[in-house]
Amino acid sequence: MRVNPELQEWDDQWRHSQRLVPTRASPVSADPGVWVQGKEIELLNGEILPDYANPLYLAKHLDVLLDECRKRNISTNELVPVCITSAESNLIALASKFGPGYLDSSLTEDGLLSVGWRLAGFDVVDLNGLISGLKGCGYVEPTWSQLRGVFGGALNEIGLFGDWEAACHFAEVRGLQIREHAPFIVAGALVSDRSGS
Repeated sequence: MRVNPELQEWDDQWRHSQRLVPTRASPVSADPGVWVQGKEIELLNGEILPDYANPLYLAKHLDVLLDECRKRNISTNELVPVCITSAESNLIALASKFGPGYLDSSLTEDGLLSVGWRLAGFDVVDLNGLISGLKGCGYVEPTWSQLRGVFGGALNEIGLFGDWEAACHFAEVRGLQIREHAPFIVAGALVSDRSGS
């Protein structure tokens, strides 16, 4: 669950240098540091990994998270349900890092789309904490202008990639540029109009 992008407060001056195309100022991202979860959800996660979450602090199943919010009287009215997807090969790498069971799901991106989820676009994130190489690591000149020239046209109106292949190429470049976050992977950001409570 993430804060409704229209309600999210952020320091736009600082964020300006975090976006490949600064005029596409939406916080929608797979990175929870860019598109925030909201204070209540952060507190719910706490320091001990809850049963319903994986080591990336993503809920394994939305319904279980919503049930937990209802039990604790946490309003989800201003939150948007989000599902972060990735290629199966990335899930194999994450399972070897964190152990089995955390990222097991029979849901596919196509399956989610068929039941009403909407693809907002593709982000490029590191495997350690979902830090966005597109909206969360920043840019410096002259590479910022060069990257914008090559990849800027592939971004949709909210600043995410509309094309998986372009996102893959961008992930490769960012991994070479920012080795401390490499490898970067492509993550789909899907949203649902379904509200919690």
